[in-house]
Amino acid sequence: MTLFNKESISCALGLVILIATHSSSTTGHASSKAHDDWNFVRHVLLTSEYAEGDQRIGRWIKSPTYWGFVHVDEHKAAAKYAITELNNVLKQTGFKIYLSFDQPEHIDGAISVIPEKDFRGYMKISGCSMRDTGYNGHLCMLTDRTGYFIDHISAVVDEDLSERHLKSVMLEELYQSLGVTNDHGMVQDSINYDDGEVSSMQLGLGKIDKKTLVFLYKYLEPGDDEATVKDKFDKHWSSISVD
Repeated sequence: MTLFNKESISCALGLVILIATHSSSTTGHASSKAHDDWNFVRHVLLTSEYAEGDQRIGRWIKSPTYWGFVHVDEHKAAAKYAITELNNVLKQTGFKIYLSFDQPEHIDGAISVIPEKDFRGYMKISGCSMRDTGYNGHLCMLTDRTGYFIDHISAVVDEDLSERHLKSVMLEELYQSLGVTNDHGMVQDSINYDDGEVSSMQLGLGKIDKKTLVFLYKYLEPGDDEATVKDKFDKHWSSISVD
């Protein structure tokens, strides 16, 4: 027979409470993180800064070829840098962006570095429109209305930016050209962070940006609605590993 005194019982109860409290705290933290991540994913993939209301997933259905319509070495270097950053993430999905500075036979998108004052005219020629001016960069993404896949993109970056800022804006625009349709004010180390006062000056993708790209191209399909995306998020998000 084992005898317990009051002190040992009290210690045992305290240990049980401590373990239970720690477990509850850990579970609560994980649940809160998943909730925050879902809000981020929903916002950047299923809402748009240019369209009212919710939308469906839009992304490329094949690896696209972008024409770098630039001639200055610094501008070419910024485009190469951005494409390399994105392809390093996309490699685990089977997708990649092809970049050519000579006009390719087939073009899925065009990248230009021009004066900001010429943005509106360039976009008009590309079949796009701009509501406002004063941007450091701008992206037009044309999506098939029935299949929801991306059909063509046009990206412009202001040529008057510093080398660092040029790389950052180039990366942001090309990141969004893959189907990330909205900026946000949620995660500060994200490439498309913008809270209305401060914008990102990141030179690389944040961890959540990388996970979002893998999630988008490995598990989602063009036309997926919010309920479908949420179901896939619950099944796959926690298993996605990025550097």
